[in-house]
Amino acid sequence: MIKAIFMDLDDTLLRSDKTISDYTMQILQKCREKGILIGFCTARGESCTQYFLDMAHPDIWITSGGSLAKYRGEIFYENPLSVEETQLLLDCGRTMPGGPYVMGVDTKKGYYRNDEGKVSPDWGEVFRTDFVDFGQEAMRFLIVSADEQIVADLTQKVENCNYLNFLNSNWYRISKNGATKENAIAKAGEFLGIKPEEMIAFGDDYGDMGMLKFCGIGCAMANHVPGVEKAADVVIGSHNEDGVAHFLEEYVLGRQ
Repeated sequence: MIKAIFMDLDDTLLRSDKTISDYTMQILQKCREKGILIGFCTARGESCTQYFLDMAHPDIWITSGGSLAKYRGEIFYENPLSVEETQLLLDCGRTMPGGPYVMGVDTKKGYYRNDEGKVSPDWGEVFRTDFVDFGQEAMRFLIVSADEQIVADLTQKVENCNYLNFLNSNWYRISKNGATKENAIAKAGEFLGIKPEEMIAFGDDYGDMGMLKFCGIGCAMANHVPGVEKAADVVIGSHNEDGVAHFLEEYVLGRQ
């Protein structure tokens, strides 16, 4: 029996226009009425997810790619970069060859950037700063670079960290080892007494592969990044075809 559903947001639950269809909302509500916990699992920071949290009211939300996890508003897992580690990365981002770089930081207070670039309205408020004496922990550090080696070198400045590129962009995220979607889902399972085989995960990108493998059923969207299907049990309809909702209606609600 399925007890929890974990969904990536962008290009998975959300359509290309960053909306959730009425049909999908109805299916999620029917799952909730069956006693199934609804979970968002996104690379976005919590503040950049807030619009959809207020809309869908998930039971579990895992943000910043797995660095922060909450159950109905209460933190049950976090794995941030310390204040000192965050400031070191920011300082290096200003002084390394080719810098200063465009950078961003997810914190518990909000999303900060050192440029004036446009951000999708659904990301909510963005705080603009030069990051001098920033003084906050980072759930996730972001940097723009056309040279991956620069990011690799920067990651080495802080112990026990890794980096990941976002598809079709020069944006990279740096976070602590273990700050992954699958690890946060495992922590959720421990916290709530739910086994991996009682979970379903939906995703489309490289950062979703771990959770697709971890959960009992891993569903890759039809619009997935090449290679993601290797981590999944099944490929379903695309995000613009309400693939998540159709799968849940047929294979979960129809069999629970």
